[in-house]
Amino acid sequence: MALTDDLKKLVMDVTREKESPYISIFMGVNPNDTNIQKDKSAYKNLVAQAQKDFTSQYPKREWDVYQEEFDLIASERSLGRDGFQGMAVIASKTHIFRYYLNIQPEDQSYVSDNLYILPIIKDAQYKFDYDMLSIDKAGFKLYRVRDGALKLADLPADAPSDFHKAITDPLLDAQSEVHPEHAGNDVYSTRDIQDVPKDEDLVRYYKAVDLYVRQKFTLVEHVPVVLLGAEDVQDTFRKITKNGMLESNIKITRVPSKLDQPTLNRLKDDINAQFAVQSKAQILQELDNARSGGRETSGVDNVVQAAVEGRIRQVLIRDNTVEHGVIDLDMNVDTKSKTAAKHNLLNDIAVVVLAFGGSVHVLTDDEMPIGQSVIGLLRGRAQ
Repeated sequence: MALTDDLKKLVMDVTREKESPYISIFMGVNPNDTNIQKDKSAYKNLVAQAQKDFTSQYPKREWDVYQEEFDLIASERSLGRDGFQGMAVIASKTHIFRYYLNIQPEDQSYVSDNLYILPIIKDAQYKFDYDMLSIDKAGFKLYRVRDGALKLADLPADAPSDFHKAITDPLLDAQSEVHPEHAGNDVYSTRDIQDVPKDEDLVRYYKAVDLYVRQKFTLVEHVPVVLLGAEDVQDTFRKITKNGMLESNIKITRVPSKLDQPTLNRLKDDINAQFAVQSKAQILQELDNARSGGRETSGVDNVVQAAVEGRIRQVLIRDNTVEHGVIDLDMNVDTKSKTAAKHNLLNDIAVVVLAFGGSVHVLTDDEMPIGQSVIGLLRGRAQ
């Protein structure tokens, strides 16, 4: 998934020199409502370190406007939220943005004229939006995962959420019929309907649920649907479904009877990991395609040059790697000054690529090919 919209706007903002310096704070938070004071103490210490660095680097700039925004966050009862493992806060002179992270980042504060966003990119690249359809022979529930947070969908009274009520509804058969105007981009099952078990009530019910979820949710937002349910329920549902966004490669058949929030968060983490495997495989396939098509560039100097020229469509960065240097707002590259020695050039490459509408992926040592710290996939053939 791409970075959240407000971070994109911050990166794209051509007047961002008026916003600097930027202060970035990254920290782990307790995923549940415990250790609240420990989280707050860590946050307070990171803000204090940021203030010390700020007054040292920018003695003529005012800290108070930043402190007011940081204090608003500190005043909240809890810093953790919805099972997230980390938190990032990015502040400029006029804006402050907060992001909750699925990964637990290293606790650090960072003060610079440049945005520091690599930890957010690393987290956001594998933050997926999808729906979880939990169904059994008694009814169904729908859970929505958006921007990393999981919430139970609030279904109206007319939703076929209860099998026994729905099966006696005279409208059930009409609801389960598919009309051309409702077909949309549906992909119809290729299985013969004779393969479907002969429990006609369940089949009628599953058809109604399938149609309801497609019309009310999938065709509205076009996000994948992950099915939660026992093996026999899934077999039947998958044979009758006409939902083209139903995930065929992700199946969760071992579902606890009690779906409380911690259990749902664990299921979400499992599903996210499976989506991440698919995403990484696609990234490496795109790299192979770029190589075979002569659209790959490697080596820091070559990637920097292509980035400032706007020629990179996608950049791959090795995790936990530093290449010293700075790219300023005029696209000048500095690798020799004292400022450059304190800064990670890979971060600035990521910012520039995003500013030109490209995408950024952070890969581990094992995932990153040929020992490079950064690889660019070009919009056209290498020059």
